[in-house]
Amino acid sequence: MRFKTVADGNSLFYVGIIVLFPIFLSHRAFVSELPIFGYLFAGLAAAAAVAIVVDFVRSAYIFEDDMIVYKAIFGGEKIAYDKIAEVHTRRAADGRLHLYLSIGRRHPHKVKVKDTESFFAELMRRKPDAPIDDEQ
Repeated sequence: MRFKTVADGNSLFYVGIIVLFPIFLSHRAFVSELPIFGYLFAGLAAAAAVAIVVDFVRSAYIFEDDMIVYKAIFGGEKIAYDKIAEVHTRRAADGRLHLYLSIGRRHPHKVKVKDTESFFAELMRRKPDAPIDDEQ
């Protein structure tokens, strides 16, 4: 099964930094009367913006027989079902479900999908013995 991802505030912050930094350098180059560098950094900003949009459109979580695969252009991860130590769920004030997977790292893996309820149901179907920690 394939679940499309969504961008959250944290990822938008880092995307903003990646795109705004070359724009700032481009502006400074044009002000300093170095147009070749201005065009170079403007092209870099445009290429970064296009790559990020493509990454947001194509990234997805895919359930396979023995693992969950997070596919993206920048980064990606394979999460084996036996590595999932605990599933954390939290309901936001607006009723949306937030899902985190403890997979042996310091901070849990936040799952950012469009349909969190269906992702959670599929995860429980694939790994029914996963301990669940409900936070209110």
